[in-house]
Amino acid sequence: MSTHLRKANELCRKGNFTQAKQCYEQALRLQPQNAKVLEMLGTLALWENNIEQAIVYLQQSDNQASWWQRRWPFYSQLCSRIAMAYYRKDDYINAALWYAKASGPWPIGPFRTLKVLQRQLAAFRNEQPYVLHGQEETHIPFIMLDPLPVVEVYVTGKGPYNFFIDTGGAEVILQTQLADELGVETYGEIIGDFAGGKKAPMALGKLESLKAGDMLIKNIPAHVHPLTGAEEIFHHPIHGVIGTSLLRHFYTSIDYANRELVLRQLSEHSAGWMETVAQSNISVPFWLIEMHMMMARGNINDLDSSLFFVDTGLGNRGFLASQSLIDLTGFTLDWSKVEASPGGGGEVRSVNFSIDKITLGEGVNRFSKENVTASQHQGELAIFKGVLGFDVEGLISHDFFKQTCLTMDFQKMRLIIQSTGE
Repeated sequence: MSTHLRKANELCRKGNFTQAKQCYEQALRLQPQNAKVLEMLGTLALWENNIEQAIVYLQQSDNQASWWQRRWPFYSQLCSRIAMAYYRKDDYINAALWYAKASGPWPIGPFRTLKVLQRQLAAFRNEQPYVLHGQEETHIPFIMLDPLPVVEVYVTGKGPYNFFIDTGGAEVILQTQLADELGVETYGEIIGDFAGGKKAPMALGKLESLKAGDMLIKNIPAHVHPLTGAEEIFHHPIHGVIGTSLLRHFYTSIDYANRELVLRQLSEHSAGWMETVAQSNISVPFWLIEMHMMMARGNINDLDSSLFFVDTGLGNRGFLASQSLIDLTGFTLDWSKVEASPGGGGEVRSVNFSIDKITLGEGVNRFSKENVTASQHQGELAIFKGVLGFDVEGLISHDFFKQTCLTMDFQKMRLIIQSTGE
C-alpha cells in the first residue's frame, strides 16, 4: 500500500474527507488503475453529492477490479454505492439493477435489505419519482415547535395528517395504521436503526402523492413504521415523518424562529436567493452519507473538531454524545438520574447533562451555541461504533437550531444558519 493511500485511508477514517480526497487523488496519479483508489474517490464524490463524478469513478473501479473482486459478495459494496448514486439522481431503474447485483443470488442477512430496496425502486419502473406541482415556494406553518416541529400534510388526497420533521429519517415515514387505511403497497421489510442502539423492522413502500402547503409531490418512496410512542411524546396525534430524502429535492428551510417549513423548488430564481442568503449568513459544508445522513464538522467546548451527524429529530435536546466523546472530554454523568422515553425501536434510557458550548462548522463558517442540553443513551447508535467506516462523535439536533432558520442546500452541500438570537 502506498504512503498516499495509507494516509488517505486514515484521514477518511477520522472524517477528514477533504484532505482524504487530496491524498486519494495523489495516489491515483501514481496508480491510475487502482480499483480501490477509484472506488474511494467515487465514494467521496457521492458523499459530496457530485453524482456524475461518483458514477464515473465507481464504474472505472468496476472496470479495473480483479476477477475475484467482481464476484459476489466481494462485489456488493461497490454495487451498492453505484446503486446509491443512481438513487440520488432519481434514476430508480438503474438503481434497482445495481441493488439486484449487490444483493446477489442468496439475499440473506444484510443482503436482504438490498433486495428489498431493489424491489421498492423497481416498482417505479413506469413512474418518475418526486414529480413536483405547485408554486416556486411554499410556506407550511408548524402546528407545534416542541418537542419537534410538526406540520400538516395531505397524503393521496386525504388528510390533514400531522407529520414531524426529522433529518434523521431517510424517507417519508407513514404510521402503519395510516398506511393500511390508505392501502399503501409495500415490497418487504428492512431492519432500521433507532435511538438507544435499538433496531426494529420497517416496510418499504410507495406513495402516490404528498401535499405540503401548496406543493404537491407525486410518486414518493416511503417507509412504514408503527411510530409507537409518538403520541405519548408529542401529546398529539402523529401520523408520519418528513425525512431528508424528500427535503433534498428542494432548497429547504426549517425556520424555527418563524415556526414554518419552507420548500423552494430548485429553480434559477431560488438558486439566486440561495446565494444571497449564503453570502450574509453562516455557511457550513456538509457531506451526505447513504440516503440521508448529513455529516458536518464541529466541536464541543472549543476542543479538536469532530464529525457530527446533523439529525434534527432528537426532541427537546441539542446534542447526543458518543461514549468516545464522553471519554475524551471527561464529562461525569449521573446515571442514577436515568430517564426512560419511547423510541422507534423501543424504550430508550438516557441521562441528560449540559454542554457549555457547541460549535457547528470551522473557521469563519461556524455557528456556536452555549449551555446546550445534551444526552447520552444507554446503548450506542450504530454510527457511533464505526459501522460507516469513519468516526462520528455526536449528533447535533433540535435545541441547537432553535432561534435560527436552518436552510439545506444539497446542490452546493452547505447548511445556511440564520441566527435571530435568543
